[in-house]
Parts: sequence; C-alpha cells; structure tokens
Amino acid sequence: MKTKLTLTIDRNTIEKAKVIARQKGSSLSELIEKHLNEEISSDSNNDLKIPEEFRDLFGSVNFPVDLNEKKEIRNILSEKHKQ
Repeated sequence: MKTKLTLTIDRNTIEKAKVIARQKGSSLSELIEKHLNEEISSDSNNDLKIPEEFRDLFGSVNFPVDLNEKKEIRNILSEKHKQ
C-alpha cells in the first residue's frame, strides 16, 4: 500500500533528482523509494561486527539481526544483581 509522505528537501536537490529520475524513466517518488529500499536491504544484511580481539571468545556464533544489545546487557546485569 502506498502512502503519501511530506519531505523537506533543498529545491536545487529536488530539481537535480527529478532530472535523474526522468533519465531513468521513473518518477522522483520511485527513485527515492528504490534508494530507501536499498538502504533497508543493506542495513538488514549487515552482520554484527565483532572486534578482532574478541572473536576467540565468541567462536563462530551468528548473532540475530534484530539483537538489542542494550536490552541483553540490562537482562544480564539484572540477573547478576538478583543473586
């Protein structure tokens, strides 16, 4: 489902983007949506980067993409201080 969105963008940027969209045979909305989808896809494909010095501690563990580190740390600390 498509939804309208209001953005505030410099007029010069909009005009240049419209030219690029026309050259690609699409609308400015389609161009922006494509770039946003690429960003979303790129972001969701990023694995959690473990610093080299800690890799031996974790082995070959694959962390979930939606891992909430702060929440996990709070849970660990909460459990630790209950004892």
